[in-house]
Amino acid sequence: MPGESRAPTQTGLLKRVSLIIIHVSDLRRSVQFYRDQLGLTLTVETSEWAEFRVGEDRLALEADGDANPPRPPTAAGRVSISFDVDDVVEAHEILKAAGVSFARPPAEQEFGMLAVLNDPDGHEIMLLEPR
Repeated sequence: MPGESRAPTQTGLLKRVSLIIIHVSDLRRSVQFYRDQLGLTLTVETSEWAEFRVGEDRLALEADGDANPPRPPTAAGRVSISFDVDDVVEAHEILKAAGVSFARPPAEQEFGMLAVLNDPDGHEIMLLEPR
């Protein structure tokens, strides 16, 4: 029946996000960006896969094999990642000095201070200083 939930009824079935995978067109270039410019800790690297530790979480890059992956024309189909930071303005200054380009500089939002950058494949990465 339309609108009827088929979700499991067990409370807390899904515990947490264990891994985020970002598909990239050039694994070496992306590893360099996430490790050397964003400062994430690289824990695993193969010819097709790289994994980083972000606090208790894991972020992985997987080689797509297509040098020009298609870009969705709208927001549908895209995924954005947000990292909490203690001070968005300071993070912006540090990352900008490391060569990171920002799509949106730090700005106050109703939910906190936010800045937006893009990785080498155009994936949107938000830095959030929540209220």
